This record gives sequence, structure tokens and C-alpha cells, in this order.
Amino acid sequence: MTLIIEDGSIVSGADSYVTLAVLRAYALKRGVTLSAVDADLEVLAIKAMDYLGSFEQRYQSERTDATTQTLSFPRKDIVINDALLGDNDMPQNIIDAQCEVVMYLHDSFKMFATPDEGGTAPLKRKKIDVLEFEYDTARGSTGQAVFPRVDAKLTPLLRTGGPLTSVRV
Repeated sequence: MTLIIEDGSIVSGADSYVTLAVLRAYALKRGVTLSAVDADLEVLAIKAMDYLGSFEQRYQSERTDATTQTLSFPRKDIVINDALLGDNDMPQNIIDAQCEVVMYLHDSFKMFATPDEGGTAPLKRKKIDVLEFEYDTARGSTGQAVFPRVDAKLTPLLRTGGPLTSVRV
């Protein structure tokens, strides 16, 4: 399998924002050595895309081409740090987010794991002997794990101001 890279030009069948070389270089700069086996790393890249795709409804605006575009980006009218990106620009944040997710997955973390598979359970407080654990109910109550490095990359790409969205007419 070879990854098909979305570069902002609405690449047919695109399944990744980054090449294997970019993934490896990004990780290496952070002290992480990813698999030397291309096929293994491609699987992690695709799983990362599955995770990033789960944010589709929370991303700013809409896809540049809703009919033929296979991935969530590029998007129309994205604003990052008060700068408007072009409709075919690929935000560096989404590229970095994919790399971050791959690094979590490389560490054998299951992004969508159920409690039976080692995921987080929707638990507020648990006491074992003298140890006591309390989870952030704002995010942890859903059972979804928190990934601060990924969240930091995605936050500028997400809608702000609540659940209402505006549509240009």
C-alpha cells in the first residue's frame, strides 16, 4: 500500500496529509523513532486519519469540494491566528496533528479503545487502598481519552463560540 497524499489540490483517493518521510522526520525531531517498516507506518497513518476524521463536524467551515474530496481538509474560509487561509491551503496544524496521533499510536495507545480493550472508562473517582484517582468529568465522562499534543494542534482548526454555526448565503 502507498499513501495518497492530500496537498490541497483535492487529490483523488487521498488518505493522508503526510508522507512517511515527513512522519519519520517529525517524530525524530521529538526523540521518537518510528517503525522502519513502511507498511506498519502506513497503517498507523491511516488510523490517525480515522481519528482526525472523527472531528469533521467540529472543524471550521466546510470542505473545499464537498462532492469529490475524500478528507476533511482543505476547507473554505479557515482562520488561524487571525489569518485567512486560501481554500486550497493545507493548514500545518492538521499535518502536525496527524504526526502527533501517529506517535501516540506508535506507543500502542488505542485511540478508540473500549474499556475492555484498555481504553478509559467513564469514571469520576476510584479508590484502591490508599491511592485515589479522580478524572476530569468535563472530558473524561464520555470515556474518551485526552491527547494534549493533538488537542493543541487541532484547537485552532475547530469552531468557536458554541454549537451554532453561520452559513454564508
